[in-house]
Amino acid sequence: MTDILHLPGRTRLQREGGNGDGATVGFARPPALLAIDSPTTRDVDDAIAVAPAVDGGWDVTALIANPAVFVPIGSAEDAFARKQAATVYQQQHTIQSMLPRQIAEKQAALKAGDKRPALAIELRITTSFDATVRSLSITDAAVIDAHVPYTTVAARARDENDPLHLTLREMIGVSQALLSSRRQHGALAYFDLNRLLFLDEEGRMKRAKNPDDAIGQILVQEFMILANAAVASWAVEHDLPILFRNHHAKTAAPPATDVANTIQGWLSGSSLNETAAREQLNMILGTADYGASVEGHYALNLPAYTHATSPIRRYPDLVNLRQLYAALRGSTPPYSKDELAVIAGEVSETLAKRKQERREGFKETIVRRATHAFANQRFEVLADHELGQALKLASAEGMYPDALVSTVVDRIQQGTLSDAVFDKLLEAPSGSIPRPITEAWAGLLTQSPQRARRLLNYGMQTGFLAEYKSDPVRQSQDVGPFVDRATITRLADGVVLMATGTSSKKQDAVNMAAARLVMAHLGVKPPLPAGTSAMDAGGATSGANFKGRLQERCQKHRWASPRYETRMEGPTNLAVFHSTVTIVIGQQEFKASSAGAAKTRIGAEQAAAEALLVTLPVGLPSQPTWSDASENPIGALQERCQQAGLPLPVYTVRVRDDGAFTCVVKAQILPGEEFTASAASKAEAKRSAARLAMDRAVAAGAPA
Repeated sequence: MTDILHLPGRTRLQREGGNGDGATVGFARPPALLAIDSPTTRDVDDAIAVAPAVDGGWDVTALIANPAVFVPIGSAEDAFARKQAATVYQQQHTIQSMLPRQIAEKQAALKAGDKRPALAIELRITTSFDATVRSLSITDAAVIDAHVPYTTVAARARDENDPLHLTLREMIGVSQALLSSRRQHGALAYFDLNRLLFLDEEGRMKRAKNPDDAIGQILVQEFMILANAAVASWAVEHDLPILFRNHHAKTAAPPATDVANTIQGWLSGSSLNETAAREQLNMILGTADYGASVEGHYALNLPAYTHATSPIRRYPDLVNLRQLYAALRGSTPPYSKDELAVIAGEVSETLAKRKQERREGFKETIVRRATHAFANQRFEVLADHELGQALKLASAEGMYPDALVSTVVDRIQQGTLSDAVFDKLLEAPSGSIPRPITEAWAGLLTQSPQRARRLLNYGMQTGFLAEYKSDPVRQSQDVGPFVDRATITRLADGVVLMATGTSSKKQDAVNMAAARLVMAHLGVKPPLPAGTSAMDAGGATSGANFKGRLQERCQKHRWASPRYETRMEGPTNLAVFHSTVTIVIGQQEFKASSAGAAKTRIGAEQAAAEALLVTLPVGLPSQPTWSDASENPIGALQERCQQAGLPLPVYTVRVRDDGAFTCVVKAQILPGEEFTASAASKAEAKRSAARLAMDRAVAAGAPA
């Protein structure tokens, strides 16, 4: 058997129902062979099955459609497919199919209940945590069980009445364990369900629409990576010439695992926003292309990789399928290595040219829409990336139309303006931004001063700002509030900006000083009196941090973190917000809603938190704590996750400005929650964070 990947950890999941012995029918595939794709996909060319093996581990089958039966080499259909290189999509809809629709969507496409020619890749994830190729086989009568849109995978896995409930839950668990394994063994892998961000097989940052979409996309991605790696490994072992997918790093790029850790640090520490992180990532990554020789895959950290799972949609996959079929039948492969090299060059050139045309077309569309908005004074219809282009045009002309200013102010006040637009505003010439925008921005920074640190870091990353200095100290030696006197240099004119923040908490003082540095750059005075932090402001003022107070109360008593459900009503330019906050204490649930409508999302959530603080009964019990004589909370938390059949906890550690360490731990036994602790050493910070998580797990009765 061919060794593909080594899995360092194992997630034991509930066994699939059935006869209990792993028996299957046809060509030895596990039950519930599912084609998981977008809701609009008709050219379905792959399906997956996962089932627990009798002796532990999992049996995995990847079924790949075989359109080669309907597309002979040298035919008109083949010539067109070679020239096209791949199917062209726009917003999940087919614009130009690589193969004729009759073949792509009917004759070759996998369809539930219908027999189709296919390649079956049988894999085993063993109890020794190795993924191995059990066999490759061909069939003329493969049948899949169902087509499941990836957008519905998570919801159906949660629905215990759904007939695929256990199957999909199994697939989700294994796919996320595979991603974690790739990360631990040097791949450029990252997945943040809270931010809806993940990296694809080439290290490119992707954003899902919602958590359920993210889970479905990761499921498909991980099993396709596994199957493609299996084919590449099998071809190398059997000396079969195929088209390899090679990915190169730039000369100065560090190991992929270091890049993944850096990205996690950027985003979890808010030192860069998503856009800036993408830009930094693109500076490190090289290009991916096809070749007839093995050159390795940087992002996956694999010696050999290929594309074979989408032969209806990608020409290299179709070529590779032809090579595999010939080898499995004992005949001479149709393509020599030299012929493959020619095809690789043609396809790579076609795809690179199409990508460049798409990028240029996208930019032209943005500029055109922004210019059209100027002509019609209709800026409210622009998406944020288009609004950013409109601001860039306004800055270049030195003129900001009232309608543009009004749109930007509305989105700032509603809390819907993206970080990317704030970044463009930050880089505008000093004093050029209209006062209504700077005042609205200052108001937002007063409400959320922690956002300023990201802006300052972005400015330094892009070479706009430099030499940020922060020195938070107590006013008296051992008592009194913290005072941070911060400075930063604006490189455009060499001006050194200075600001002071005061708060009873060191981090709040640092955040407030950073917020005032941004305000100083904008040329606007802080809305709050000097020395007053929004975190400290009391009463029903705009600076009151009721969300923070509610969160602190929950942590003090080891209750679950508050959950906010916030909805927006009305058009973007006249939107209002309503929010409901919920906390669960033992078997009781407490809710409160914002009174009336708020103009901003933040305002609605603050109002809901304030209402719950007022109505929450006094004397509610704290939840029990975890205690163990061994005092090994890290091991206890890991064991609890393993016993529940869930991935291991994820720890993120960063060094604070004062030299101390802050650790954040997330564990899927407590979905959606995270636990933060600080200490003088990295090890103690991890132990403290794990202890908080264990306390919460015991209090919540999390699975063990």
